[in-house]
Amino acid sequence: YDQDQNKYLYASEWHTAGLRASWDLFSLPQVASDRKGAKKQKELAAKRRAALAAGIFAQVHLAAVEYEEEVSQYGLVRQAAETRGKIVEALRSQAGEGKAHAADVLDQELKWLSARTQACMNFANIMTAQARLLHSVGRETGTSVALPVKGAAGADSSQAPGAIPGCAEISNDAAGVESRRAL
Repeated sequence: YDQDQNKYLYASEWHTAGLRASWDLFSLPQVASDRKGAKKQKELAAKRRAALAAGIFAQVHLAAVEYEEEVSQYGLVRQAAETRGKIVEALRSQAGEGKAHAADVLDQELKWLSARTQACMNFANIMTAQARLLHSVGRETGTSVALPVKGAAGADSSQAPGAIPGCAEISNDAAGVESRRAL
C-alpha cells in the first residue's frame, strides 16, 4: 500500500494525502480570518483616504480664508496710509502758509511712514498667504497667479493686490544688503 500510481496523491502515499486533507480542513478558519482581516484593512485604507481628503480640504479652506482676510486687511491699511499721506500734504501746505507748525508736520509724517510700513507688512502677509494657498492646492509658489477675493475693501475683487509704491524699493534694498553681506 505504500506505492500507488494515483497521480492526484502527493508523493503517492496515502498518509500524506490524509495529512494534507486534514491540514486544509484545519486551515479553513484561518483563511476566513485572513479574508476578514483583508476586508478590515481595505475599509481602514478607505477611511484613511477620506480623512486625508478632509484634512486637505480643511487646509485649503483655511488658507483661502486667511488669504481673503489678509487682502481685506491690506485694503483697510492701504486706505489709512493714503489718508495719512493726504493729511501730510495738507499740513505741509498749511506750514508753508504759516498756519501749522513744523512739529505737527513731522508728527504726521511719522504717522504716515508708520501706516505705510504697516501696509508693506500687510502686503508681505498677502504674499505669504497666497503662497500657503498655492502650496495647499499643489501649485508652485514661484508662479504669479491671480486669485479671486470676495469683497475685499479697497482691492480689486478679481486679482491679488498690486504692489505698494515704495514697498518694492524697500524689498530691493533689503535684498541688496543681503547680497552685499554674502560677498
